[in-house]
Amino acid sequence: MFNTITIYPGYNKANQRENYECLTLKKGSVYSIVGPTGSGKSQFFEDIELLTDTDGVTKRIIKSNEGIPKVVHLSQKMNFMVEMSVQEFITVHASCLKIDDSKSHCEQVLKLANNTSGEPILPSDYLTKLSGGQSRSLMIANIAMNPTSDIVLLDEIENAGIDRLKVLEILLDANKMVLIITHDPLLALLSDYRIVFKNGGITHFLKQTLEEKQLNKQLLQVDKKLNSIRHSLRNGLEIKGGQFNEQKAVME
Repeated sequence: MFNTITIYPGYNKANQRENYECLTLKKGSVYSIVGPTGSGKSQFFEDIELLTDTDGVTKRIIKSNEGIPKVVHLSQKMNFMVEMSVQEFITVHASCLKIDDSKSHCEQVLKLANNTSGEPILPSDYLTKLSGGQSRSLMIANIAMNPTSDIVLLDEIENAGIDRLKVLEILLDANKMVLIITHDPLLALLSDYRIVFKNGGITHFLKQTLEEKQLNKQLLQVDKKLNSIRHSLRNGLEIKGGQFNEQKAVME
């Protein structure tokens, strides 16, 4: 049974060998991938997808403890090109996965998707008509309910307009290995581990500290307040006297 992958060092953009012996990533843990734009985060995802053996750009070696893990990558850019309903899509995918009760499976996927999406996703909705956030919510739920997926690669879910904290909760409940490229301090600090990149190479592998866990409590309160303000703005409220008040729509 798949449980871990082991990463052996490669080379950064300056052709310098990465300074670690090996890194072992475990199923059931969350890893945030952090670093400046262009620092090698996306290339790292490609190395994992291909389980490179010195044959990739970085020359890293990535080995699985058992067989070949099923890797699912959800990038920032995704567009459905198939003209079918959400229910048809989930049903077809369920049949590919040999899931017997496709009706129940569809209901569970939609329930999960609507836990993270800002706007409801209906079974009759066409894939091509879904917003970016709805599309990613649907795919994340589909990944979580996929019994064959082992490793989930997520690219900047904070920009998708979905509930990113619920996304983490859903994927952890599904016992996946989750790696997230992120520039969001809260997501980075909530992760079990952080893998830091610079100039195309891994520079640090950090485990979440007790102090960071305590800081998370404060950040979660700030995030809750920001979400409340975001919700108020989306619902047409205005600030009066330091508080949000409902106003009648005025068209000029």
